[in-house]
Amino acid sequence: MRTNLVPLDLTGAALDAPSLAAAAAERGVLIAAMLPRTARVVTHLDVDDDGIDEAIKVLGELLS
Repeated sequence: MRTNLVPLDLTGAALDAPSLAAAAAERGVLIAAMLPRTARVVTHLDVDDDGIDEAIKVLGELLS
């Protein structure tokens, strides 16, 4: 099944979901904190490949 919704399980991550959402937003990437350790990433049809690449870069840096 194809979807534009990606849940992130942050169990064991240094950041909880609200902190990750806040840090990502400061860098221009909007994600939703669903639960303390669960975030949701959603793509939009107006986000191009460069935008997706930037989101991957930002989230990768924040989660590493």
